[in-house]
Amino acid sequence: MQLRFISSEQILDVSHRETTIAIRNLRPERGDLVCPRIGAVECAGYATDKSVKPWAQVIGKTPSAVWLASHRKDASDLEVTSPRNALDLACSGATKAVLPTVIGDRQESLVRVIPPIAELSHDQWLVAHSDERFSLEVRTVIDQVYQAAKSIHNGQ
Repeated sequence: MQLRFISSEQILDVSHRETTIAIRNLRPERGDLVCPRIGAVECAGYATDKSVKPWAQVIGKTPSAVWLASHRKDASDLEVTSPRNALDLACSGATKAVLPTVIGDRQESLVRVIPPIAELSHDQWLVAHSDERFSLEVRTVIDQVYQAAKSIHNGQ
């Protein structure tokens, strides 16, 4: 079995087998999916220090990108095409970035410059098609991804 890890802002449809396993910020309501809760997610603003002015504005429709776009209209902000670019720019000292706290708090070079943003808090879910979960290969990956994600949420 060939495994492919897809990192995308596009939501692939598990029910229609566009992907086998997914991590979602909303619990799907379809009956043909299994959806164990991974943990709670909070997002905050990070930078190398509070004097950093521009923000890394992710181009896209993610909740954090929409939130930042609605709260920041500064011409000095930098647009990036990926949340990973925002993290890299923040770590370099070039910008501030809105990041999940499970990521931002683990970066030694970053400090919180704004507290957790209530509107961006949500639960995270591991989603798989209920028929696929009985395949040994898929079950193994589901279990490993779930344990890895849980350990990140638990700070391990």
